[in-house]
Amino acid sequence: MGRGAFLAWMGLVLVGCGSSSSGPAQVTINGVQPGATITLMPDDTYALNFSASNFSLQQQGQCGSSTTCGQAYLNIDGAACNQPNQTYNAITPTAANTSTSMLFANFALCPAASLGGNHQLTVSLHLDSGAQVVGTGNAPAQATVSVVVMGGTVSGTNPADGGTR
Repeated sequence: MGRGAFLAWMGLVLVGCGSSSSGPAQVTINGVQPGATITLMPDDTYALNFSASNFSLQQQGQCGSSTTCGQAYLNIDGAACNQPNQTYNAITPTAANTSTSMLFANFALCPAASLGGNHQLTVSLHLDSGAQVVGTGNAPAQATVSVVVMGGTVSGTNPADGGTR
């Protein structure tokens, strides 16, 4: 075997021996710093950007038994603002939101008395079954950021009702 053929063969062998995963699943919240003030849209939602690594985001039912495929869930203040009969406030991807990098936090689902002020947003990765994905150090694959909410229909924070942003 000539040198060129040998190097090509070695390249194929090394590619074949490579790992199909480059580590545990991870999620990162992007574009909002801890303690930041966020302004809600008029419908009391906020577009939260995130990124997932070592995990494929697909609509529910598309992943089969894969342990590296599923959905991203968003929770506001734990379960305080979840959709009725669900374990999340928002989920992606869906038929309505095919994004794999944005979740729409729906603050209209929060108790009215707690809509404005401090909140914790958590993005977590889940399998099709709903089971939470284990990430680095056997901890849940999730990221949390604390924010201060203004705008939307939050009384006293919207210039239209005499408040300030």
